[in-house]
Amino acid sequence: MFSDPKQLFELLPAWLRQRDARAGGTLAQLIGVIGAQAVLLDQDLDRMYANWFVETCDDWVVPYLGDLLGYAPMPGAAALDARTPRLAQVFAPRREVGNLIAQRRRKGTLAMLAELARDQASWPALAVEFHAHVAAAQHLDHPHPKRLATTDIRAAAAPAPCDVEALSPQAHLADVRRIGNPQSQGLYALTNVGLFAFRAQRFGVTRTAAYCREDIGGHCYTFSALGDDLPLWRDPMHEGDALPSGIDDVPFPITPAALEAPRPDADGRFSADPSLYGAGRAFVIEVRDWPARGVNGPVAAGRVLPADLSRWSGDVPKGFVAVDPGLGRLMFRPGNAPEQDVVVSYGYGGAMALGGGTYLRPPLALPASYEISRVRSSEAGPPGDGEFGDIGSAIDAWQKRRAQAGNPAGAAGGEGAPFEPAALVVELADSGIYRGRPDIDLAAGQSVFLVAGPATRPVLWLSDDNPGASDFLTVRGDTGSRFVIDGVMVAGRGLSFGPSRAAAQLPIVAGAPARHDAADAGSGARRDLCQIVIRHSTLVPGWAYWRGNASAKHAEPSLVLDGTTVSVLIEHSIVGAIRVFDGSSERDATPLLIRDSIVDALAPAHAAIAGPPGRAALARLSVVRSTVVGTVLADSIACAENSLFVSHVSVARRQRGCMRFCYAPSGSRTPRRYGCQPDAAIGADAAAAARAAAGAAVDPAARAELAQLSAERVAPVFVSTRYGTPGYLRLAVNGPSELATGADDEAELGVYHDLFEAQRLDLLSARLAEFTPADVDSAVIFAT
Repeated sequence: MFSDPKQLFELLPAWLRQRDARAGGTLAQLIGVIGAQAVLLDQDLDRMYANWFVETCDDWVVPYLGDLLGYAPMPGAAALDARTPRLAQVFAPRREVGNLIAQRRRKGTLAMLAELARDQASWPALAVEFHAHVAAAQHLDHPHPKRLATTDIRAAAAPAPCDVEALSPQAHLADVRRIGNPQSQGLYALTNVGLFAFRAQRFGVTRTAAYCREDIGGHCYTFSALGDDLPLWRDPMHEGDALPSGIDDVPFPITPAALEAPRPDADGRFSADPSLYGAGRAFVIEVRDWPARGVNGPVAAGRVLPADLSRWSGDVPKGFVAVDPGLGRLMFRPGNAPEQDVVVSYGYGGAMALGGGTYLRPPLALPASYEISRVRSSEAGPPGDGEFGDIGSAIDAWQKRRAQAGNPAGAAGGEGAPFEPAALVVELADSGIYRGRPDIDLAAGQSVFLVAGPATRPVLWLSDDNPGASDFLTVRGDTGSRFVIDGVMVAGRGLSFGPSRAAAQLPIVAGAPARHDAADAGSGARRDLCQIVIRHSTLVPGWAYWRGNASAKHAEPSLVLDGTTVSVLIEHSIVGAIRVFDGSSERDATPLLIRDSIVDALAPAHAAIAGPPGRAALARLSVVRSTVVGTVLADSIACAENSLFVSHVSVARRQRGCMRFCYAPSGSRTPRRYGCQPDAAIGADAAAAARAAAGAAVDPAARAELAQLSAERVAPVFVSTRYGTPGYLRLAVNGPSELATGADDEAELGVYHDLFEAQRLDLLSARLAEFTPADVDSAVIFAT
């Protein structure tokens, strides 16, 4: 009813409002106060009405509505509060409470199980009754042609839907093991039902350049712009709330056999299936002037041949292209390779939205006033009116305009006007490859935001153009300057930050503040960058991947802080090794906050965060819900929580900061710990051994051996440690439970903490047992 406090005053007669205006507006002020309260009351009434419905109610109301229907929440849900809103949504899912009555009416049906996975855990799933896959003798009067006792040899060449054995049509011998046995799981029993959950998500890449593997041949390409093997993923066909009915309706890698069309063409070739290849499908290939001049646009499905390119070998007919979707490779006939760039659109798999991509990113906090410059890659064609062809030209043009206006520091009214930071937003408009090496030098108060456009994943490729100098993207800044990169992948080289060239020549003042603005320009404070933000971006670990899926530059850093005390924030990103170089021991420690991110040095023995060789980084670390692969040598750790340090950690100042609910290998030099691993596991095993000894003294050698075994038992086990794979640094299902539930809220440690997969699995398993018949054994099986 009331949306503005002034509405109540507007209801008064006009003559009364005019008289109040002549008297100084006292009545208007009084009615305004009353009107503000009326607005709050009106909003509260609307909120109370919305809380009657599960679709519109607040999160805290969902458990109460469920209680009206006899919904039993999981243990621990009552202890949740406003500090854990995402976990509260997991324990009391809104969709499940809304569908509770309908689900109870359909208890015991197979389709109900897939709906449970969607409502409980937000996982697309396929339910399988294993009795239909068990080979059985059949009566001649009641044959079942689809239940074969042996393998159908005639169908051996038929495309398999996927590499999940239980989803194949082949028959199996009966198994007597229980499906819920974690040590020895048995599938093919008459009473077993499996719910195959597809946890990984598909992320699309639109119109980007394929990587030419020149080390093999100019006719060989990879879909990945980094040159590594990257499986192509299906684009699920179901939309909205529709439940998946088969492998085509879930995100899953494409096999070469599944890419084959159902029937061969007139020449006997099995080309690509149009349901998987083409515009708007799982992937598409575009080449200009190929196979003949004047032929542009997507390559026809009849000219795409599924093949095994694991050895980059095979006879490709002229005018055709061979594609191995399992490895993300494509190959032309030698001598018939296109002269123009090969542009591809495809999808890849990942555990969560991390490191940039076409997913929806939260809005970026921008200053009140800023300029926008759009940059377009060569794959998208020539730049349009007002657009630029490279990043450096956009920044140079902006700085030139500010210099000509006589206001380089950003003051709106010229010299002597109040300080207002000047900001430029460089928007990368498409998912192409952006080449060049812009050298950015920011004046006092200037800010540059390098931002990916909506639904794009641009790649900034920094090539080795100058063998005699560094080819890093170098950003230098004066007092109050900032640099933000959001949604961009940086490959080929890394990023380097430092003070402005003029400030680098000034002597370092001990204790000078690291954070400053324009007011500090004349106060003797150090002239340096103010803040660096790396957000939803990827600084490719090792710079690039190729040559047998190994990094070409193992020990090279992705982020270098050279003589700067800038405040660094890394969130929802993937970065390689970090190096902090300080020119003097009197310089203050650099604040470095890593949140919901991965720092990958490519190997546990490499240094992930360090200073010059053999020295610690002069940095004050804060690591929250992150995974760090490689050793950490730093001045101090202010706070580390719910994080996973795969390798040795050593800090110079142990008396500062704390680590809580983290994993760090035994022997690490850290600040005080609380609830960390493997300390907790060692203590629990030692207590169990003491109880087993019934008060007898435990031999010190046996105690030390037990501690070593406990530490080895809880060491992290990952699905994959290679960047780009769907299971990148994801804890294995059969890994130690101390890490899978070791966070303060019993979620897993590391970057995938906010997935809350342990809680989702427990909740889904409990509901699965409730909705299956009493004589049926059921279990959740992770297909991805």
